[in-house]
Amino acid sequence: AGKGAAFSGLSIVIGFAGFIISPSSLLKNIGVALVISSISSVIVAVFLTYTIISIIPVNKLGFPRKEVPKSEDVRESYLEKVASLSINKRNLVIVGMIVLFVFSIGFSMVHSTNGNINEIIPSYASSLKAENQLSNFYNYSIDYIVLKGNPNSSYSHILNLTKTLINRGDIVYGPASIGKYIVNKSTSLTNHFYRDGYTLMVVYIPYPVFSKGAINETNQLISTGALVGGSNAQRIVIIDNSEYVYFHFTLLFTIIGIILYLFILLGSLSIPLRLVLTIGISSIFGVALMYAVFGSVYWITPLVVFALLFGLGIDYDLFIILRLIETNEPNWNNRIIFSIKKTGLVVTAAGLILSGAFFSLMVSDLRFLQEIGFAVGISVLFDTFVVRPILVPAILSVLKENNWWPNLRHRT
Repeated sequence: AGKGAAFSGLSIVIGFAGFIISPSSLLKNIGVALVISSISSVIVAVFLTYTIISIIPVNKLGFPRKEVPKSEDVRESYLEKVASLSINKRNLVIVGMIVLFVFSIGFSMVHSTNGNINEIIPSYASSLKAENQLSNFYNYSIDYIVLKGNPNSSYSHILNLTKTLINRGDIVYGPASIGKYIVNKSTSLTNHFYRDGYTLMVVYIPYPVFSKGAINETNQLISTGALVGGSNAQRIVIIDNSEYVYFHFTLLFTIIGIILYLFILLGSLSIPLRLVLTIGISSIFGVALMYAVFGSVYWITPLVVFALLFGLGIDYDLFIILRLIETNEPNWNNRIIFSIKKTGLVVTAAGLILSGAFFSLMVSDLRFLQEIGFAVGISVLFDTFVVRPILVPAILSVLKENNWWPNLRHRT
């Protein structure tokens, strides 16, 4: 148990370590917090918990029960039956999961994220109420366009851009306009919007800040090649950069780190590759169901779901594999069933505790915490009661000795 706790704890640390070397400061700060908390948990589990248990009399461990609960109960019989059925129907199980995986990806891709302020501010907050009332009086957000060069020499370009913005409903203050009034020729007005080789245009977009309409129009401005500042532009940079860095760098590094760690630990590439795939199925299922329930979700929510599942979901599988290695049963399928049966209580108990902790976030007044709590909770439950006891035995049974490929530890 101590070895399993240490190995699984280290796997969690590695799962979160990818955040620390991320080029994104936001993700780096998240990673530092996750790694420190993970290391602290491993130290407590390996040393403090063992010490406390060792000094408590055995007959008191089950308090208020008079006896310590038995390690075998009806749940083991259930897990044994489920694993046996999964192995007998292994091809059907694997095909069904592939279909579910593809459907979940497709469903998630047709939904979008948002950066709405009401996702991260409680519904009772005075600032949110003021923001809602403000939109009734002044339903605009501001973008700042900065163009390189003297406005007198590039006036025709500025004039055309100004007309385009005004025609789509914007209010523009700059060298070629005052509000909606267009100045067709260069005047002394240009001096008020020119400094140090750059020209400024202040654009009032007829959508609230961070709204879908405001973000779309700001993206159009950015696509022209101009330098664009303001709250909408900052939001786009933060979100796009964080999402790009996580899914193209941090998540990739996390997956590679997990594969290398388990390859060194087990001498197998098949097991970590299969582990990454099954965690991915649990994660995308939770995200798809979250979209089905909440519709558009806050931009960081899917990122958090994947991060937590790839960080915390490794140890559940590791318990099964370590028991599989320790079992001397010559029949491969019987070894799988026995391993699921003997580790299933620990895995299901841990899954229930973890999912319960995340489901508790749903009572929060912050919508994005409700989204995270629901998605992670559902993903953990799906991983605990479907993926580990049903899908994993089916894959292990199909691969047989190929589970240990390239078998550097000469396992059978």
